[in-house]
Amino acid sequence: MWNVFEQPWLLTAIAFGLFLLIGTFRSAYPEKVKAWTWGVPALILAAGFGLDYGVQTDHEKVLTTLKQLVQCAQIQDAQGIDRLTAPDYSDSYHRSKTRLLTHIESRFSRPVFEKIKVLSLYVETLDNGTATAALNTTVIFHPESTVAQVVGRSLIARVTFIVSRQTNGQWLLRNMELVEVNRQPVNWRQASGQF
Repeated sequence: MWNVFEQPWLLTAIAFGLFLLIGTFRSAYPEKVKAWTWGVPALILAAGFGLDYGVQTDHEKVLTTLKQLVQCAQIQDAQGIDRLTAPDYSDSYHRSKTRLLTHIESRFSRPVFEKIKVLSLYVETLDNGTATAALNTTVIFHPESTVAQVVGRSLIARVTFIVSRQTNGQWLLRNMELVEVNRQPVNWRQASGQF
């Protein structure tokens, strides 16, 4: 609530408090309050919403990157995932960005996802140009996908991410680990052996 760049509510509360203060002062001393003083709370309120919507914080940039990745996965856009993945990407199964993209392209040759429903997406830590985040999601697979034939039409998954700020200021995916499937601990190697 205290970060005026992420939420407008602090400045909204200040503007509302100032509005009440001016109203109280005006009822006690009507000759001392000028008409322009009513504009001060309005300016503070406008500044609160302007800062919230006009300035994108690192936290918001990380969430935007992750939401775009989820959207690219749902529409099976391998090029979009490529653009949002850092050159130094690696995880416990894909040792490089190239291996990840090769795996994605082979999976996307046939329909995979029918729908990816985000249950929660949040940033856990953010410091020194590196963010860790987690995604809890329900994945509904396309009926013709290999995954649907092996594990069923839907599952609940938890995925963790490491996102890093690049020299150009853009936040890109550096690591992604599958942590849980249907509330059971799992990793990429176990999941990839399924299909």
